[in-house]
Amino acid sequence: MWSGVISGSAALTMAVLAPIWGVLADRYGRKPMLVRAMIGGAFAVGAMGFVGNVWQLLGLRLIQGAVTGSQAAAAALVAAATPVSQVGFALGLVSTAVQVGNTVGPAVGGFAVDGLGFRGSFMLGGLMLLLAGLMAVFWVDEPPRRQAGPRTDASIWARTVGPLAWPGFRGLLLLQVGTQFVFSASVNLLPIYLQDMARPGWLSAELASGLSITMTAITAALGMPFFGPWVDRHGPRGLLAVSLAGCALVLWIQALVPTVGLFLALRAVLGVWLAGVTATLSVMTKLCAPVGREGAAYGSAGSAQGLGWGLGPILGSGLVAVGGIPALYLVCGALMLSMLPVSRR
Repeated sequence: MWSGVISGSAALTMAVLAPIWGVLADRYGRKPMLVRAMIGGAFAVGAMGFVGNVWQLLGLRLIQGAVTGSQAAAAALVAAATPVSQVGFALGLVSTAVQVGNTVGPAVGGFAVDGLGFRGSFMLGGLMLLLAGLMAVFWVDEPPRRQAGPRTDASIWARTVGPLAWPGFRGLLLLQVGTQFVFSASVNLLPIYLQDMARPGWLSAELASGLSITMTAITAALGMPFFGPWVDRHGPRGLLAVSLAGCALVLWIQALVPTVGLFLALRAVLGVWLAGVTATLSVMTKLCAPVGREGAAYGSAGSAQGLGWGLGPILGSGLVAVGGIPALYLVCGALMLSMLPVSRR
């Protein structure tokens, strides 16, 4: 139980505060928000190496979710500085960097735990975030901010909920919640699902789970640089519809495969469609935002993603308790298909 609570806690506090950070980015600059996310995350993660009980760890996870959000901050900075005709390519590079981190991170973390222990690995993670924050301070330049119109005295709250009135943005947020829910719910119980599958003697369920996550991240990272320019040339909605359908099909087949080898191959295919979903939703977030409101747009998108990511393990575990893990994949696939009408609006 504690594992699921601690895993989802950071995402839920991020869901609450990400829109506010986005509004502040539009007002005071996107680079300061990127630095805040990196430095704040460094102290929160590093402090986890000193906790004495699970309540302290939970508290730091809540703080981590509240002060971080570097991916949304980086996306807002890049989107605001990039011409609309090239935004797919630019945001694709950001997403590629994230997926490379998702690929390398578990391997480095495994070695760090073996060599330094869990506490040492948290301290190492905090140090890496601190170095990234310092790189943002000295190496990242932000172009002059463009305003959508005359500056108003609207409150932070009014600016935070303002994106809900933008044409098509509520549907986009629904897509963000739904897709992140599916991705987090479908990956949360992988070791348990894989332990009953046929596999070589040397391949443990835990190792197979790690390999499946790594393969998904690798194929997603390889797909991002191609999908970004495609979106720039042809628009995002067609690719989004195909990617949602592709994710649904793969998830349904995952519920039926008997061997780990086939499952790993399907996870690699899923990474391609994951890249398509991520690339298109990121560009659509930029296209929905008025000039000068990119921070608010990506803050709201980060909130929706955090909500989906936090609810996925919780509700997914409940579904598994009722119908088993194959039922979870079938429901997740159906949820992906149910989002097709929203993607066409």
